[in-house]
Amino acid sequence: MRFFVFAITALLSGMSVLSQESSADEQNQSWYLSGSYSTAVWSSDYWNEKLSPQPDTVRSHDSANFEEFNNHSLGFGYRTGRFQTDLVYEDFGTVNWVMGRTVDNRNRVFDGGGLLTVESINLMVQIAYDLYQSNDNEIFMLLGMGQSKHYVDTAYLMISGVRVDYALPNKKINTSYRFGLGNRYALNEHASLEAKLNYSDYGKAWNKFNGNGLESYNIKMQAVEAGISLKYYF
Repeated sequence: MRFFVFAITALLSGMSVLSQESSADEQNQSWYLSGSYSTAVWSSDYWNEKLSPQPDTVRSHDSANFEEFNNHSLGFGYRTGRFQTDLVYEDFGTVNWVMGRTVDNRNRVFDGGGLLTVESINLMVQIAYDLYQSNDNEIFMLLGMGQSKHYVDTAYLMISGVRVDYALPNKKINTSYRFGLGNRYALNEHASLEAKLNYSDYGKAWNKFNGNGLESYNIKMQAVEAGISLKYYF
């Protein structure tokens, strides 16, 4: 709730400042709605095991990586002059962290096919500035800051065809950040299409180890994302 209040306040404050900055462009002021889709073209392969040394502590993974790191989003914002500021809600659904051959402190060797699932959402305030403008085309840079929530309730490894579970349900809230560049093409007076390339940091997702109830294994939810957005101005 606190973040929702912060987000709305930041959005309104941003619109007030931007309106003052671009008083000469009053003809280019309007509200808008947006719908977007993005998918990771690169994602972090960072992982870390924070358990104190014990037999179940993971020592190594082969080929640990994300699968299905993408999101759909809805946004509401305001355009004035070269600036656009909006509040976006992003839903990632379930993101899979897939682990290959794994070794723990018992020297047990787990087969490929290990999996940790993360259900993620992100709420973010974004500000975009047009670096270049023409009649139908704009190149812009984008900055964003918000809050992400990651929920983990499934984490397991496979050994000799037997599934070994490690997870207790766990939710983690992080501050999220974004930097990006994009191209906006005006379809008509009321609609535009954007193509974007963003670097986004959504913080860490944590697994709670079912052996002792402590947060242990964590992964970084970081990605370079290619995305497309449709905006409607009114």
